[in-house]
Amino acid sequence: MQRLHTRRESLKGLACVTCLAIVLQGCATGQGAPPPVRRNASSLRPYATAPSPSVITEGELRDVRVATLEDAVRRLRPEFFRVRAAGVLGRIEAAPDVYVDGRYYGGLRSMAAFRPWEIVEVRMLSPNESAVRFGTSHPAGAIAVQTR
Repeated sequence: MQRLHTRRESLKGLACVTCLAIVLQGCATGQGAPPPVRRNASSLRPYATAPSPSVITEGELRDVRVATLEDAVRRLRPEFFRVRAAGVLGRIEAAPDVYVDGRYYGGLRSMAAFRPWEIVEVRMLSPNESAVRFGTSHPAGAIAVQTR
């Protein structure tokens, strides 16, 4: 009986050592680990990934060659200017309102007063998001502009 007990223990020990060796060999060869990411200069740009459909970043505004923020937004995200139909009781056509640094500034044409290099971010807010931030009077949403 004693002999059988020691044989089982030695087999358990051998199994543990074998498993440990396999695990360590897998770690040493790098199997299972993701390959290293190679980056070149073009991948280090701030918007190297696909730009967000609802946000225009400072980097995008810096690269566009236009005189006003309105022209930049028309070139980068023309869908911001699309007139939307909304309404509970019927069809209401409305354009988004513009807010600059959290304060109401005007309609879409009011963005012509700003230069692209003065802006940090332009964000299109859905009607629900704009209702939370600015009140319920925005059936087409709002455009939030953040300046420097």
